[in-house]
Amino acid sequence: VTTSEIAYNPGPLEFKVKPSYNRRKGQGKTQLEFMIGKKFKADNLKLGFYGDLKSDLEQESWLGIREEVNYKMLNSLHLGFQGRQFLGLNEDSQDHFYLIPYVMQDLNRNFSIGVWNYLKQNYSDKKGFSYLGPFLVYSPNKKVSLLAHYGKDLKGKGNLIYGKLNLNLGK
Repeated sequence: VTTSEIAYNPGPLEFKVKPSYNRRKGQGKTQLEFMIGKKFKADNLKLGFYGDLKSDLEQESWLGIREEVNYKMLNSLHLGFQGRQFLGLNEDSQDHFYLIPYVMQDLNRNFSIGVWNYLKQNYSDKKGFSYLGPFLVYSPNKKVSLLAHYGKDLKGKGNLIYGKLNLNLGK
């Protein structure tokens, strides 16, 4: 999976665009997401809540919500998760959810390492995947970060190589 997430936060609301390309079993699939939401910060806790519209630009479309939680302790250890629930907007689009729990350790100002489980499951037929493995984050500044993840499917169906570029425009 190759993806980028571009965030623009001019005021109280944050807008995100997330184009992605997934290649599984020799076939490629492009998706595009638009999100609008708000982040909240209190001491060592960060929360984010977003409305999410996702489409493969051909047949499948979903409407969803996204929650983000990040708790920082001991000045450098992060515990968190991202949850996303999607309802299909047509018969080609199955209802599904993602759950991505993680533990991350800041090594210095620019690098962090951790472990996460990238889980996706359909509500109807329970088909899905769960990739567990390490990740590395490089953040040269507060506006840009790169994430790389390698995970093994806990159901034995293969591996996931995931790359993500985050751009934060605005405040």
